[in-house]
Amino acid sequence: ILYFAIDVASSYRKSSLDTATTKLIWFGTNKTNTPYTLKLNDEGKSGDILKDDDLYSLKIINDSLALSNPIEEAEDTGKVYLEFQATYHNGSTFMVEDSFYLGNIIPRICCIDAPATISLPDSLSVTFKTVKAKVIDANGPNDIRRVGFVSYHLLNDSTRILLNDGNIINLYDDGSEVIIYEPNITSGDAKANDDIYSFRIPVFGPGNPDDALQTKTGIFDWIFEAMDMANAYSDTVIHRVCTGMCFESASLADDTSYVDITFNAGAYNTNADSGALETSDFSLTFSQNGGPAIAAAISSVKKDDFTSQDNASVLSGGETVIRMFFSLPETPGGVDTILIKPADGNSIYNSVGTAMSAVAGISTTPK
Repeated sequence: ILYFAIDVASSYRKSSLDTATTKLIWFGTNKTNTPYTLKLNDEGKSGDILKDDDLYSLKIINDSLALSNPIEEAEDTGKVYLEFQATYHNGSTFMVEDSFYLGNIIPRICCIDAPATISLPDSLSVTFKTVKAKVIDANGPNDIRRVGFVSYHLLNDSTRILLNDGNIINLYDDGSEVIIYEPNITSGDAKANDDIYSFRIPVFGPGNPDDALQTKTGIFDWIFEAMDMANAYSDTVIHRVCTGMCFESASLADDTSYVDITFNAGAYNTNADSGALETSDFSLTFSQNGGPAIAAAISSVKKDDFTSQDNASVLSGGETVIRMFFSLPETPGGVDTILIKPADGNSIYNSVGTAMSAVAGISTTPK
């Protein structure tokens, strides 16, 4: 509901007000919109409380069926524009322009640019991954106090641990002009004041004896949040990332007889840089979702060199792509999903012995 009111003198230079001309010209949240004219009244109806008190008013539903240029959250600039107009019988017309903010509007995180998988660099080395969040605040960019995320490590037993002592990892919109950490570490932000907040996350290779210089591996939920100057928070956005040994993609064959699974590193079933993956190293969960198929099962895992499992070569270990053949007794309906995961946290490894988390998974939809 929108409510408007303006106090209008009943006469001007001995000429009475033409009450039929007391109106509101409404632009909504953009001054370039085609204006919409609404008549105000002092008749004790349609939102006017007291009749003949010279306070001309209107109450109207904020809906496109009742009002042009309604306030819509997706297009909201945080400010609305309107004009009040009144004419007297001697021809004198007065117009008052007005605009105001719709109170404090919380920031909105509109997109996250961050990797879904992170491979560890070589032993004792470090690389950096830039994490970005685009944040809009209808009250203006200066109303944003901070943007950042907290990181939760998802453990194999489905519990999770808050990392970094629970402290937020801040992102910056400073164009890398400010040194964040001595001696010369900057945010990695590309351009200042463009509503894109960034930070370069260090990724350490294995083997460093200093715990502070080791990157945990597994599945993480990065929970992004923005806060404004009124200490009001945006809605959170969750980005899931895998570090270490990870699934990278799953490509389903047209006839749904197999799926090609890509890893971010060569895959083994032992932590000694050896051992070919086997069917028992995986789990498969089939969700019917109302479709005609009721089950699926893994038949074999082979090299991706033939489309027939009888002709496809056996795995030798270290493959980055495997072909997983499975059986679907019924014809899928395009709504079913297949979720593929490690059998447990000791099933799939990379060449340096990093295990894939049991929480990791990749899904595909048979058609």
